[in-house]
Amino acid sequence: MATPICLFFPLDVVLRYISRVMTLLPGDLILTGTPAGVGALAHGDQVTVSIEGVGSISNPVVKED
Repeated sequence: MATPICLFFPLDVVLRYISRVMTLLPGDLILTGTPAGVGALAHGDQVTVSIEGVGSISNPVVKED
């Protein structure tokens, strides 16, 4: 189950602001930063991204040599 996201500005406000200065196309990503309480990634962590109706992808975090 996805963790609810708490943004400083509501998502509709963010989308309206961005669409004033650029055209948003299908597939565009809007990065909003890191929610409070999230720490740094560490070796051995697993990162999973899910998009409703599309699916999920998981990647392990590995220490760089």
